[in-house]
Amino acid sequence: MEIRDLGDQQGILLRGEPNQLNSVLRLIRENFFEAICRERKYGDVDFVEIEFPYLAKSALDELRNRVMLTIPNHHRLRIIASEYVGFNREKTALWPS
Repeated sequence: MEIRDLGDQQGILLRGEPNQLNSVLRLIRENFFEAICRERKYGDVDFVEIEFPYLAKSALDELRNRVMLTIPNHHRLRIIASEYVGFNREKTALWPS
């Protein structure tokens, strides 16, 4: 299973065996009902594009924040100053709790 960010960083691209894709897709649909899932096939390669609207991103941020500090509302901040938020993303792990 390969997982990558979509080019616009609004979601992820999953690539792998059909049974792997179906398992991950089922978990995402069960936990993030608002996620937009597009199943694709290019030649013999199966993949899925998944976009995460704001509520799904917020839920994902809550999960990530349990492991590593996350800038609150950074998805909104990216709309205003994407270069600044992207530049400082690596530094969030260094912030004191």
